[in-house]
Amino acid sequence: MTLTSSTNRIFRKHFWKFLIVDFSMLALLLGFIMFARGKIKYYLALANQYSVQIISLQSSLQQESADGLARLQELMAAIEPITTKMMLFTFVLVPLVFILLWCVSQLIDYTLISKGKWFSLGPLLRIVLLTVPFFLAFVWLMGKVLSLLSEELFSVLIDWRFYLAFIALVLLLYLAQVFYSFLFEKTLKTLIVKASRKSLFQFHKLFPLYLIYITILFVILVQMIGLFLKYTSSDFRGLILSSIALALVLLFWGWFRIFFTLQTQKA
Repeated sequence: MTLTSSTNRIFRKHFWKFLIVDFSMLALLLGFIMFARGKIKYYLALANQYSVQIISLQSSLQQESADGLARLQELMAAIEPITTKMMLFTFVLVPLVFILLWCVSQLIDYTLISKGKWFSLGPLLRIVLLTVPFFLAFVWLMGKVLSLLSEELFSVLIDWRFYLAFIALVLLLYLAQVFYSFLFEKTLKTLIVKASRKSLFQFHKLFPLYLIYITILFVILVQMIGLFLKYTSSDFRGLILSSIALALVLLFWGWFRIFFTLQTQKA
């Protein structure tokens, strides 16, 4: 059986499951982003209220007023737990939710592709162990790229550091995808060895395919931004039409993910 035939067979059998899993993951992710946006705005508004009060004490502080110093201590004590909660929410809870949604959805998708056991402990632990370091490296590299863009804007296009960070980012995502393809190997050591060898020695075959895969993912991200904008502007007709278009792209993404995974395992 050819690779395309095997891909079509798996896709015909599970396409509706892929669509439900991927669409649900993106819907939950979009919903959480909107929730997180509102929560962070709430914390910032609270902190801003106290900041205004602190600024209003400036004259009292310049006169070294005892009442002013006491009031400042009260305001600082009140603002500290707010900033702590905001930091924990932004830098701990938000990444954890992102990783959880991604791991669960990918585990289901690759279980369907590789005929693994549903939610068995081994693959679940592996996908978490693989995702966390890749996620941290992704955030760090993305931060570098965005930092260069914000500092130099269009002049960044002639800065070698930008291209180095961008290429490293793409290669990191390529490695993650290859590693996911071997999620159901018997041991983590076997997974790492096989994935490392395939990603390196079959680079000429797999990387061009991955560029197509990541292009589809980029299209999905653009559609997600469009959905978010349509929701915030209450354009519900556009929201429905965009959701249908997103579903079609997700189906193609699901098919190509199967194809890439089988090609990686076979290569």
